[in-house]
Amino acid sequence: MPIGFMATTPGPYPRRMRLDRPYKKLAQVNEMSTTQLPYVEPHQARKRPNTQFEELLGDSIERAFGNGVTELPDLLAHLNRAGPPCPLTSGEWTPEAYKNLMARLGE
Repeated sequence: MPIGFMATTPGPYPRRMRLDRPYKKLAQVNEMSTTQLPYVEPHQARKRPNTQFEELLGDSIERAFGNGVTELPDLLAHLNRAGPPCPLTSGEWTPEAYKNLMARLGE
């Protein structure tokens, strides 16, 4: 094959790829049927639906990130201003409370 030869991958969404570049596991993908191709579910690790608090917390954190917040003190200031209140303290978000809650929610 000439350098730069293009090939099309099998499957429901074919993709053109250059064969002069190394591709990992290309042979394995070609051998798999389309029903065996991996599919990543966004909430695949979830064991239960989110609680209302978790939904509110996620929305508030997303708004903070959308407003350019990138550091923990700024995120905590946003949460203290916009809510929801921290369930581990009297409502105020502290670095320790935030870290403990995130560890608990991540289990």
